[in-house]
Amino acid sequence: MDNFLFLFYPQAETLFEQVVKSDSMLYNVIKKQEEPTTMRWIVLCLTIFIFGCDQSSSVSAKSPEAKSIEFLDNIYNKRDVKAAMTLVNPRLKDLLKHYHIASSVQRHMLNLPMTNVQFEVDDVDIDFFRKFSTDVKVKVKLLGLKGGEKWMDDRTLRLIKQQGQWVIVDIIPEKHWVSTQ
Repeated sequence: MDNFLFLFYPQAETLFEQVVKSDSMLYNVIKKQEEPTTMRWIVLCLTIFIFGCDQSSSVSAKSPEAKSIEFLDNIYNKRDVKAAMTLVNPRLKDLLKHYHIASSVQRHMLNLPMTNVQFEVDDVDIDFFRKFSTDVKVKVKLLGLKGGEKWMDDRTLRLIKQQGQWVIVDIIPEKHWVSTQ
């Protein structure tokens, strides 16, 4: 019974106790619910252990979305190709070395030279349980200036998980321009 009810009707509490005590089976069930059992403590400890220890893997490895934005930010805003090389596989690293300056990478690898770029994750092709995914496509929306005019476009990057870290393995070519603003 709710204690709130007993505040307004004190006789209800004594009546409830009399009914419960007269039915010994009901009394035992209520008494067992009041006492914490060993099984409850075991379940509580296991739950804390399972869910408490799970966070360590997600903290150590950046998400694929964060890696994608970091890569594009290194190319477009920081103009640091060497920093971008740390986020890609050996094949893309060789291409980045070949173009070696950010404007060439923008023009030839991404087909989108822009300035003053802001990034927004548009779509992620990943399952709900991220720890089981090893291959993902991240679509990033780029907002900035192209030829001095506002421009909005997107680029899709493919990442795979290698040794617990997300690595960019491909820049998927776009089929069309998104829009001008």
